[in-house]
Amino acid sequence: TGRRPNLNFTLGAYDLSEAEARVYEMFRNADVHFPEEVISGDVKLQLLRHVLQDVSVLTPEYVRERISERKDKKEQSGRDYSSIYTKLEKIFETHPEMRHLGEIQSSRYQALRNVLSNIPADEEVVVFTDRKLGVVDKIEDILNEHYEANSTVRITGDEPTAIAPGRYFSDRELAMLRFQANPDARAMVATQQTAGEGIRLDRARNIVLFELPYTWDDIKQLIGRLQSPNQDRD
Repeated sequence: TGRRPNLNFTLGAYDLSEAEARVYEMFRNADVHFPEEVISGDVKLQLLRHVLQDVSVLTPEYVRERISERKDKKEQSGRDYSSIYTKLEKIFETHPEMRHLGEIQSSRYQALRNVLSNIPADEEVVVFTDRKLGVVDKIEDILNEHYEANSTVRITGDEPTAIAPGRYFSDRELAMLRFQANPDARAMVATQQTAGEGIRLDRARNIVLFELPYTWDDIKQLIGRLQSPNQDRD
């Protein structure tokens, strides 16, 4: 839009809550805390990253839903389904105290509130996040708290984006238009995967990258290519 961005990386910095710090320590040393489950170094890192990202929504029900979404399709090929979620399910079964991860109020949400407290009520904001069931809902609630009820628009990909006969805009484009053209819409929560190319959000004065501390590499891929020091080509 021609505006020079002002980047503030410290405004949203946060510390893990005491409960999150305990979870971090347990999954960082998963082979000690969960000896019943053989966890290699790279899988341990994946578990740690995954749990830290999803700590506020990880419940046994959530894990079972993710497994059921993928298991049947995988097993049709004749192979057993194995993933981060199947390992979490075994940990939940063996360690009942770990079944209450979803009760932890993530300090990332408090960091988002801190960021919003520095944004005037007459300035719009877009919050980008990875697609996580439950997280988008929570972010929407926090945005509505900061502005007012029903002031937030979502682009999540949960609705079909095909243009049906007699329609000129996809659902994704309609969500964008509700934000761009409606003065009552003050905020948007958008997933990187669905709010990419072809979606204008330049009405927003502020952009928040919710997963920045843990998924910087993913964010670089999802919201556009950035120049890297050793990069040979665009």
